[in-house]
Amino acid sequence: MEANIDKNDKIILLLEESIKLLSENNQKRWAEGLTCLMRQYIESDNKQEAAVLIKKLYGGAGTLNDVVLHKDRKPLIEEIIN
Repeated sequence: MEANIDKNDKIILLLEESIKLLSENNQKRWAEGLTCLMRQYIESDNKQEAAVLIKKLYGGAGTLNDVVLHKDRKPLIEEIIN
């Protein structure tokens, strides 16, 4: 992204890992959405407000909680845990 990113910011690190995992498992729409939210978080003057938008991905039907990654019709449990 940009040069002024705090490389130790856990939110950014988790978003980067999530984007990679989603991208590698044919979840392009979710990966693009997280990339957009990460950019908003990075560029925001109010990190707390930006973090609230990210947290909203995890509540209710049709959210990121509902995504189950599969390969050959088997859930990727080990990949998610590790």
